[in-house]
Amino acid sequence: MKNYSPNTLINKPGILLIVSILVFLLNIPTYANNISINNIRITGQNTEAGVNNSANFSQIQFDISWENSWRKDLTGANYAAPYNYDAAWIFIKYRIAGGVWQHATLNTTGNSVPAGSVISIASDKKGAFMYRSSNGTGTNNWTGTQLRWYYNLDGVTDDANIEVNVYAIEMVFVPQGSFYVGDGNTDSKQFNTTSTTITPYQITSESVPSTLGGNTVGNMRNSNNVGTGADDFNNTTTKSLLASFPKGFNAFYCMKYELTQQAYVNFLNTLTYTQQVTRTAYLPNKAAGTAALSNSYRNGIQIMTPGVSATTPAVYACNYTDDTNYNNSDDGQNIACNYLEWQDLAAYYDWSGLRPMTELEYEKACRGSLASVDGEYAWGTTNIYAITDVSNPGDNNEISTNVGKNSSYNNNIVGNGPLRVGVFATATATREVAGAGYYGIMELSGNLWETAVTVGIAAGRSFTGKNGDGNLNTSGDANVDFWPGINGNNTATNACTAYSVSTGIGVTESAGIGVRGGAFNNDKALLRTSSRAYAEANDCGTRTYNVSGRGVRVAQ
Repeated sequence: MKNYSPNTLINKPGILLIVSILVFLLNIPTYANNISINNIRITGQNTEAGVNNSANFSQIQFDISWENSWRKDLTGANYAAPYNYDAAWIFIKYRIAGGVWQHATLNTTGNSVPAGSVISIASDKKGAFMYRSSNGTGTNNWTGTQLRWYYNLDGVTDDANIEVNVYAIEMVFVPQGSFYVGDGNTDSKQFNTTSTTITPYQITSESVPSTLGGNTVGNMRNSNNVGTGADDFNNTTTKSLLASFPKGFNAFYCMKYELTQQAYVNFLNTLTYTQQVTRTAYLPNKAAGTAALSNSYRNGIQIMTPGVSATTPAVYACNYTDDTNYNNSDDGQNIACNYLEWQDLAAYYDWSGLRPMTELEYEKACRGSLASVDGEYAWGTTNIYAITDVSNPGDNNEISTNVGKNSSYNNNIVGNGPLRVGVFATATATREVAGAGYYGIMELSGNLWETAVTVGIAAGRSFTGKNGDGNLNTSGDANVDFWPGINGNNTATNACTAYSVSTGIGVTESAGIGVRGGAFNNDKALLRTSSRAYAEANDCGTRTYNVSGRGVRVAQ
């Protein structure tokens, strides 16, 4: 990840903006995507008919590029399944006169689309997906991209002094379609059909399953209801699943990688002091070099500039080498971020306009439209090979020293901890060797546990798939209706509810969230796509050395 901060002072009639850029770069040796945003500038201000007939807009212009992009979802004899594409989720933060960072609202029209690209503004206007307009592979290099900021709607006046950060996160498009959950194995309470044998269950629309448990044809049940926590449905007890609960049939975008340490640093550096207190393990006013989360298990996030209690937030940086120099290329920016509790992840998703994935979406991201394979991992086979050591530890080109390895589990890695995201991918790697899911999403099996909303308890089943709006409450917590743990819900049997503005309690607990996919310290059986041993994990509300996650967003 690179941090371009030109701090350019834009002088123009009516509005004054200071532009800085923060970009999520996820680098893969010989297969680097190198997503970057450059040349940000404000190109114009105007007034159009809109709210009260005086809707003020400003064009935010930038260049965006990334390597090894693809699209193969349109008609074409030269392309084989999966028919999907990659994209960038782009969103903007701003602050007025050095105040609190806020999320910018985009306009659905008036955006400038470079040749060869598509810009799709989200229906809630909290960001935009950008991707190829036609089939192809290679480098995207789009100049003069313009997003229209609806700054009047955000309460910004024409004479305000504004600082703007532009972010881009690499995503993968998961298309609409049927898929299977469960693989026919009897372990770990995995999903199956209501039959005399354990058979994978096929999800064929967003309206099914509507009933969990029981023995009626069409219901989805579990094969062996054991593990940490337990489903509240079984062969005789049934539960209903909301029509609005995201079942994975509909198309969605998913972060290609688990949340990285640099991504979490960027998030922390937009929070107030009070919010930083909530989202870190150590007070932000501690000395430079103090860990933000932990100084063990390969987590290198540290305080670079101490904050001032209650007033001035700290500045965080990556320092995997634990020396006096921060943000060097070997400081672990692209190592997956561990020591995150569910509340931290929920806050990050809300802040970026994303949402958590459900455990049904998790299985689709792994398996795609293919039939289940008994005991398979995210890459679609039962073959798994443990990495034991890396070259260039902590560097942007950290890579396995063991040829042909595709996962991290059983504490086999020297120095125990998560690896750089995409560590197994190369230009010539197969899906199995790269450790990739069906659609090209990385590290769904191993490295760190994936947090996912469970269907096994009432607190999870109340989730409606609502996206984050980009803004947290004053405590630094997510405040999205029906998210697991909202309003301090820590009781599995209680459905999560809409956010209570009167109490102001956001996602401060974890009822309804679980983990899938296993981690670097687990037995390989827990890395299987359909394993639900910890689908209702009861310890996601504490920071854990082997848990992370990735956000998703419905395709709109």
